[in-house]
Amino acid sequence: MEDIIYIAAESCGFSFDDVTGRSRRECLSVVRQIIWHRLHGWGMSYGQIGEMFGRSHVSVLYGVNRVEDMVSIGDRLTVELSRKVDEAVM
Repeated sequence: MEDIIYIAAESCGFSFDDVTGRSRRECLSVVRQIIWHRLHGWGMSYGQIGEMFGRSHVSVLYGVNRVEDMVSIGDRLTVELSRKVDEAVM
């Protein structure tokens, strides 16, 4: 799974360390949450994802739900970054 995180991060201009780090910059946070959303969709639990990123399962749950909400309302940044991640890892 670390390879997928690396590929997804690089596709959006970030490093593995950036997306697994503690930065709260909006663009980086969105990419991190999109990666969480994809990992959960592929069967990983919130707890497993949280362990990989040094976060609680509740933080991951919030991030996954936020991605779904932002895509559903057509948030440009989230939709664009989701597309980049999908193209890189699918």
